[in-house]
Order: sequence, then structure tokens, then C-alpha cells
Amino acid sequence: LHRLIRRQRQMCIRDSYRPVEVKSIQGNLEIKNRRGSIRLEDITGKTKAATDYETITANGIDGDADLRNHFGTIRAEDIKGTLQIEGPGSRIDIRRVTKPVTIKNSHKAVSVKELEGQLSLETSYSKVTLERIRGRVVLQAGNSDISATELHGGFKLDGLGSSVSLNRIEGPIVVTTTLRLVRINRLSGPAEVRNEYGKILLESDSTLKEPVSIVNAYGEIDLVLSASAGAQISAKASPGT
Repeated sequence: LHRLIRRQRQMCIRDSYRPVEVKSIQGNLEIKNRRGSIRLEDITGKTKAATDYETITANGIDGDADLRNHFGTIRAEDIKGTLQIEGPGSRIDIRRVTKPVTIKNSHKAVSVKELEGQLSLETSYSKVTLERIRGRVVLQAGNSDISATELHGGFKLDGLGSSVSLNRIEGPIVVTTTLRLVRINRLSGPAEVRNEYGKILLESDSTLKEPVSIVNAYGEIDLVLSASAGAQISAKASPGT
């Protein structure tokens, strides 16, 4: 175990196989570890950490963070700065970040909750869970299962072969996918939804006043509209029902 506690300077740590634990550091921090776990807590300054096959845990970072892992796990909580993550083959769990987040991963689950800034996510063959995000969400997600609840800045998905379930989304919604189910509950803002060989289920909120455009090639469209909704809705299935 490589452990450092309470230092006030810029630091660079390189190890190969041992766990690295760093706490209460003031200053920029860089850690490169080939196959050992990394644990970071109470860091003030820019933080970079990279490893393979193990777990990176970052808790309480006051500054921008860049976390990279191959075929492991990345967990980050209470980040007061931008957060950039690259984790091909890595499970990712993010909670409480105050500034924009950028994530690239594949083949493993991604969970992002309680963000104040924008989320940009590029993934494939994964399960994505998003909850309570106040910035705009932009996804590129192929062959993935996406669930989003309580988003307050809009949602955009380019997701060939991806299913998506949206609930209580404020702001514009743009969804493009194929083959899978698109489900939108309590729609209250403008929306553009395109699917092909899949199905679209849409239920409007009573406050819906914005235009909605739905196009589904070779698939079904199922609309449940509130009697008090005043939106202009265009729905086209060709062919379909």
C-alpha cells in the first residue's frame, strides 16, 4: 500500500501493482498505476488518476478531475469541478458533481446522479442510469439500455440500436434510435423522436404546450395525450400503426 496523508504541494505518484491511497492534499495531483487500486479523498487542486483492471475511488475533490481506467471500476462523489472519465470496459458510478461531466466507456454499466452541469456521454453495449441532472444531457449510445429520470436541462440521444425510457424531463427532447423501444412518460416540453423497426410509447403531461414530432419507420406509435394538453403533435409511421 502506497499511502500519503496531509501534504501541501504538487505531487506525481507512479506505481505498478500496489494500491495507492491519498488523503487531504492541497495542490495538483497525478497518479499513474498499472494494476493497483487508487483511492482519493479530500483533494484540493487538479487531479489526474489512471490504472487498469482495478478500482478508482474519488471522494471530495475540490478542482477538476481526470480519471482513466481499463476493465475496472470508477467511482466519484462530491466533485467541485469538471469531471472527465475514460473507462473502456469499466463500470462507472458518479454522484454529486457541480460542473460539466464527460464520460467515454463501453460494455459496462454507467450510473450518473445529482449533477449540476452538462453531461456528455459516449458509450456502447452498456446500461445507463441517469437521475436528477440539472444540465443538458447529450448521449451517443449504441446498443445500450438507457433510463433517465428528473432531467432539467433537456435530453439528446443518438442511439442506434438503443432502448430509452424517459420520465419527468424538462427541456427539449431529441431521440434518434433503431430497433428498440422508446418510452417517454409525462412529456412536458418540445420533442423530436425518430425510430426505425422499433416502437414508440409517449404519454404527455397536462402542461404540454410545445410541438412534438414523431417518426417511426416500420414500427408502432402509441400516444396517450392529456385532455388539457395543447401541443401540436405530428406522428408518422411508414408503414406501421
